[in-house]
Amino acid sequence: MQEDKITMQGFHGTCSKHFKSIKEYGLDPKKVKYREDHWLGQGVYFFDDLEIAEWWAIDQSEKSYNINTYPIVYSAQIIADKHRILNLDNKIELDSFLDFIVQTSDDIKVAYTEKVPEFTEESFRAVYFDYYKRQNDIAVIIYTFSKPLVKYAKMRNHNDSKLIKKFSNILKIDYHEKQICVSDKICIEDIKIEYNGKEEVI
Repeated sequence: MQEDKITMQGFHGTCSKHFKSIKEYGLDPKKVKYREDHWLGQGVYFFDDLEIAEWWAIDQSEKSYNINTYPIVYSAQIIADKHRILNLDNKIELDSFLDFIVQTSDDIKVAYTEKVPEFTEESFRAVYFDYYKRQNDIAVIIYTFSKPLVKYAKMRNHNDSKLIKKFSNILKIDYHEKQICVSDKICIEDIKIEYNGKEEVI
């Protein structure tokens, strides 16, 4: 019996210096630069919102280390067996993940302290997700982050931003940003360019 498959659309914002690599290899998690502080572990990151992906792509192309590049947004179909997806927006799956981390945190620290003597939970948050992925055959992690202030919302001055942050805390309201981290290339299909900022630069 074929397992249930979950399909979702994602939008990956980047800059043009990665265009050739993506054209040749696709959106390949193995080509992503390793970082210990990746929010959901190593992988290719997608937003579920095209406008946010466009903002991210523009923001990245304007970085000093990406000079003379332009923004690009790719869309893709993310397809995975249900058991290979960890949806941290689901309370049951979140509970399972947290139980696992509590039970294995010492093992994770020992494993990574051998490589990184100054291991700290805050600096190496990605290792918890990556360890969970390896132990449970997870290819996709989903989570909606809550943020009191975001750069892609309405532009506000410094004083208004401080007030918004204050009232966000008082009223318990935030912007919500769903991200999808894919760590297995086989789950990424039907890649297309949805936004190309080259014409705007020219």
